[in-house]
Amino acid sequence: MKIVTSDQMAEIERRSDRSGVDTDELMENAGLAVAEACRRALGLRDDSPIPDVPVLIMIGPGNNGGDGLVAS
Repeated sequence: MKIVTSDQMAEIERRSDRSGVDTDELMENAGLAVAEACRRALGLRDDSPIPDVPVLIMIGPGNNGGDGLVAS
């Protein structure tokens, strides 16, 4: 995992878009990765039903609101 600045991330997103992966697809991929990580943290397999567990999605002032929405 690498940590990048917001300027670097904007450039990565521009390059991604030019290569054919648009921001909607990036958002879907990011949200799915978060949701899968949550399932693993709960000890669930991919085919396990999701238990009735409250989940709080906290989104800050950056550009990741859509990722949080997709993850939820």
